Amino acid sequence: VKSGSKKAAAAAASNAAHQLDMLDSPGIMPMRMDNQRAAVLLAAVDDVGEASYTPSAVAAELVETLRALSRDEQYYGGMTEATDALDKLASTYGMASAWQGTGEDVVVWLANETYQGDIESAARRILKDFRRGALG
Repeated sequence: VKSGSKKAAAAAASNAAHQLDMLDSPGIMPMRMDNQRAAVLLAAVDDVGEASYTPSAVAAELVETLRALSRDEQYYGGMTEATDALDKLASTYGMASAWQGTGEDVVVWLANETYQGDIESAARRILKDFRRGALG
C-alpha cells in the first residue's frame, strides 16, 4: 500500500468522522411498533417516554387490561393481582366499581371527580399510582 493512499484514506476517514454524530441510546424503541398492545403496556410501566403516547389512552387500556386479567383469574382461579388492583383502584379514587363502563369511562370519571374534567391529569394519576405500586 502506498503511503499516499494511506494519507488519502486517513483524510477521508477524518472527514467522515466529522460528518457523523454517534448517539448512545440504550433501550431505544422503534419509531413505530407493530404490536400496539405491547407498546401500550410498555408505556404503562414507563418504559416509553410520555412524548410517545397519550396518557389517557394508555390509562384506559391499562384498566381494560386489568379487567381482562381479572376475568382470567376468576375463570382459572389462583392468583388475584389484577382483581386486587381493580378493587384498589376503585377504593383509592372513591369509585363504586372499576368494572362499570369502559376503561375510558374510568379515566373520565376520575377527571370529573378530581381534576375538573382534565382527562390527561387523571390518566397521569392512574399511571403514576400503578407504576409506584399503589394499586396493588
